[in-house]
Amino acid sequence: MVRRFLYDQLYPNSITPPEDILPDSYPEIEEKIHVFNSAVATFRAPIDLSNIIGMRSEHIRATSSWRKGTARYDCVLVNSHPDLEGAAGFEVARVFLFFSFTYRDKVYSCALVQWFSFEGSEPQADEDTGFR
Repeated sequence: MVRRFLYDQLYPNSITPPEDILPDSYPEIEEKIHVFNSAVATFRAPIDLSNIIGMRSEHIRATSSWRKGTARYDCVLVNSHPDLEGAAGFEVARVFLFFSFTYRDKVYSCALVQWFSFEGSEPQADEDTGFR
């Protein structure tokens, strides 16, 4: 997956369909891959006036043991379509791994995520909580 990701980064305008590219064509990563248990996301939350100009930061965790207990893999909102208004431009994912590697003197900071899918176009009430 990482080699395929790197191929897509190096050749974003490739005319060959991804399924036709042989895995042997993917670049080799010879440097170490560095793994991290968390990342910090800094973002503007204009509705939160408790900070300077609404800036906030949150720790996102992806660790197999949280405080000597069970695993913790946080969920994130990804603004994948900033041209859409409101929540319509966001996707939801669970982060399982943060890592980085260097290729040709460029650092690639990455996250391995599991994307959630939506059912229908309207919010549904949760059976357990009743929330929408």
